[in-house]
Amino acid sequence: MKKYISLTIITFLSCSFSFGQEWVLSKDGKDLQTYYRESERSAIKELKIVTTINAPAIEVFKFLNEIDLYDDWVYRTIEAKLVREYNDKSLQYYAVVDFPWPFDDREMYIISHYKISADEKLITTKSKAVPRKDIEEREDHVRITDMELGWTLTENDNKETEIIYIMRSDPGGVIPAWIVNLALEAGPTNTMKGLKDLVKEHMLEN
Repeated sequence: MKKYISLTIITFLSCSFSFGQEWVLSKDGKDLQTYYRESERSAIKELKIVTTINAPAIEVFKFLNEIDLYDDWVYRTIEAKLVREYNDKSLQYYAVVDFPWPFDDREMYIISHYKISADEKLITTKSKAVPRKDIEEREDHVRITDMELGWTLTENDNKETEIIYIMRSDPGGVIPAWIVNLALEAGPTNTMKGLKDLVKEHMLEN
């Protein structure tokens, strides 16, 4: 087990997004912008979402770190649970995503690492899927093993937080890349809306 943990941490630290491609604006909404760029590692494009939430960065981060709440706001997530905390800055979790028929649901094991500045106004997270070959895939599920995502939370003097979300993911199975690219925006956009609603509700209650 210790050997496995060491290998997954090393793999996580070596992950990175491509930096040679330019982001192309896809949609410029009232309070949310989406961008795409070609990936150097896959035919599936990378996605970036930029938005702002009227809440301190640390409050937004609390929901990113509450794995058990993911099925409340992460798009089509039907199961999520904490697997292991390595230390106070990294953890592993498991999640299941409901895929539309005729595709099988997707499951994934994710290693997440985060950094928080001393004033809690700049928070970054980086996450990467790990294969977990020591655990068999569930029946009628496809395991995602090629995914990277990152969040950057930057709080301004008005206690508003700019969010930059970047994702690259291959759902595996037999779904062609062009179909994945067509649907790439829906999940993360709805996830961001879910997060904003959850934070807003929490701020109103407090």
